Amino acid sequence: MAGNNIAPVAAEVAAKKLAKVYAIDSPQLERYTPDAFAAGLKQLITAKHPKLVLLPHTYQVRDFAPKLATQLDRCVISDCTGYKHDAGKLLFTRQMFQGKFSADVSFGSDAPWIATFQNGAFRGDKAEAGSATAPVEASQ
Repeated sequence: MAGNNIAPVAAEVAAKKLAKVYAIDSPQLERYTPDAFAAGLKQLITAKHPKLVLLPHTYQVRDFAPKLATQLDRCVISDCTGYKHDAGKLLFTRQMFQGKFSADVSFGSDAPWIATFQNGAFRGDKAEAGSATAPVEASQ
């Protein structure tokens, strides 16, 4: 997650059964700009080397995700409604042609992979309570 003064939100997220929560907390992210958010996330992704970056499909993410992917020389699978593993491959389900049908798509490049998920793709009330196995790792 990224923003300014986001420690309370990061703590709330860390109260779920997760491996790790990363928080980019910076005054430069108080006001939204696609350049600042892409730069902050690029810095985190470059430092931590995640295989998969999942983002909510919000207006802001729709704005900066292509910029982030371009800076990392990657692509984005956007607007996903689900995912599955098939024969050892991670597939993302997304609607095509204004919802006329759904397709399972995958990445053809090396990680990191970036995907956005539609609101409602996962139910928040189904998130397992618990705590992240590591404390929130904050960066600036």
